[in-house]
Amino acid sequence: MADVEKLQLVLRSSVNDDPFAGQDSQYVRDMKQFMAVVESQGGRLVPPRLAMDSAEIQTVLEFVQPLTHDALKILGAALVAWVHGRAGRRTEASGFGIRVKANSAEEAERLIDKLAAVKKTSHAKDKKHD
Repeated sequence: MADVEKLQLVLRSSVNDDPFAGQDSQYVRDMKQFMAVVESQGGRLVPPRLAMDSAEIQTVLEFVQPLTHDALKILGAALVAWVHGRAGRRTEASGFGIRVKANSAEEAERLIDKLAAVKKTSHAKDKKHD
């Protein structure tokens, strides 16, 4: 059996987000909501948990188990909500041989569609080799 391809997501905050404003801040509420979806689909935070990248905070998440098409759709909806939550938020995804970025909710939708299409193609190839 081939090695499982990892999917990695990077959530980049907006310069207007304040991750240190406390538990009631919009950033913390949005992050908790996103993390609940990530954890329900087998994702986890990976080091560095928070890293300064100019004025942005980034959170790196990784999935090491195979993701179903439905899981990608769920993650896609969560990514769209994350980016849509505040102007300037961005996300990046890498895995299945591609790396894509999204700076808007529309781009986040296309990002997940692209990942799902590539995953579906790679899954079909794996089945041929079994």
